[in-house]
Amino acid sequence: MLFSRMMMTGVLSLMLAGCGNLSHVTDEGTTEEVVWPSPEKVKFNHDGTQKGSWPLPEKLRQIKAGMNKDQIYQLAGRPHFAEGMSGVREWDYLFNFTGPEGDYTCQYKILFDRNMDARSFYWKPENCLPEAETAEYRESVPGDILFDFDSWTLTERGRDALSRVAEKFQAGHVVGVKIEGFTDHLGGQAYNRLLSEKRAESVRGWFIARGFRAERIHATGRGYDAPVVFCPDVEGEALKECLRPNRRVEITGETSVTN
Repeated sequence: MLFSRMMMTGVLSLMLAGCGNLSHVTDEGTTEEVVWPSPEKVKFNHDGTQKGSWPLPEKLRQIKAGMNKDQIYQLAGRPHFAEGMSGVREWDYLFNFTGPEGDYTCQYKILFDRNMDARSFYWKPENCLPEAETAEYRESVPGDILFDFDSWTLTERGRDALSRVAEKFQAGHVVGVKIEGFTDHLGGQAYNRLLSEKRAESVRGWFIARGFRAERIHATGRGYDAPVVFCPDVEGEALKECLRPNRRVEITGETSVTN
C-alpha cells in the first residue's frame, strides 16, 4: 500500500509538472517551438479589466542566463499563468509598458534547464521591452595624477580622482564603461602602447573592485593615438611638460536614465 501511494504521488507530480510546460523544453532549457498561453488566461491578480503587471524595465534588463527562480522572482515577480512555481521549467508573464504612442502589452517567457537555471528568453512581439534612455559621461584624468612615472600602479591621488568619476555613474544603471589609456610620443611606440594598456587595465580593475560588472567595463591602450596637443618647437623638460595633456586616461560611462 505504501509503495502504491509513493508511486501515485510521483506520477501526480510528473503530471502537474508536465501541465505547467506549454512548450517542449529540453534539458538544456531550449525548445524547437515556442508555445504561448492566451493572454485571456492570465492568473495574475488584477482589478477591473486590466491584466498583467507593470514592471520596471531596468529590472527586466538585469535578467540573464544562469539565474535561478528566486533571482528571477526578485526581478520579474511570480509567473502570471497557471504554470506553477516549482517543478516546471517554463514561466510566462504579461507585462504592461508605456511608450511614445501610449500603453501597450507584451508577453514574456523564460525557459529553465534541468537544474532550474534560466536559459532561454522570448518576447511577443519581439523586441518589446522599451529601449533604455541613456546618458553619457566623459572624463579625462591626467596620467601623472593616476600613476607615478613609468608605472601602472594607481596612486592615492589617482584612486581619489576615480572615486569622483565613479560618483557620476550612480544616478542611473550602468550600461557600460569604456577606459582608454594614452601616452605621449616620447619613447618607443611598442613600449608606449604596452604602458597605456596596463594603465587602462589598472583603472578597469579599480572599477570592478568597487562593484561594477566586469563584462560592462572595457579597457584598451592606444599609446600615442589621438594626441590633444603638439609641441613642435619645444625640447627637454619643457617638452615633457608641454606634452602632459597627452598622457591621460579617458573614461566614458553610459548609464540608463530612470524617469
